[in-house]
Amino acid sequence: MIKFQAHYKVTVYSNQDTVTITDPLTCHFNVTRGVLSDSNKATIQLYNLAPETRKKIFQDVFTYNPQQWKYVHLEAGYGDRLSLIFKGRILQAYSRKSGGQTDVITEIQAQALDMFDCDSHYQFKAGTSKRDAFQTIAQDLPNVKLANMGTLDGEFKTDTTFDGNTMDCLNQLTGGNAFIDNGNLNCVMLLFSF
Repeated sequence: MIKFQAHYKVTVYSNQDTVTITDPLTCHFNVTRGVLSDSNKATIQLYNLAPETRKKIFQDVFTYNPQQWKYVHLEAGYGDRLSLIFKGRILQAYSRKSGGQTDVITEIQAQALDMFDCDSHYQFKAGTSKRDAFQTIAQDLPNVKLANMGTLDGEFKTDTTFDGNTMDCLNQLTGGNAFIDNGNLNCVMLLFSF
């Protein structure tokens, strides 16, 4: 009987510091994949980290300064093959002891929020292909690369303007069929026309 041992790697980084936590490590996590325009969320619990490591990971829920934001990457797998499970901004990270237990649990609550952080204004002339418009808007998303576009056909029949959150503009263009997963922008295709 072959027994597989799960391996984890958690990387927390900011403008000031990077902390990488690997085996030996006790880790529990819950990742919720967003549906279309909803973002991915994760709760990661790390057990019995050193006090200095816990201090570096700490993130106050009321941190509004982008220069102080921290980000997390969670990788998991077997042997040397680790896959990226989640990446996003840390909303809050804190350590606690449950009543009567000796374990110190460091909990990280994070969300893939980059897609909500930028607003733009787009104007496209009549005759512009929707595919070109999608690529133009997608360029404004930070830390995101275009992965799959599907068959976005057609062109604008009149001059068309999109204004507001970049992800909302993409979903307005595609009829709600654009989504981001681990930094990859995808568009599942549709029957939609302006």
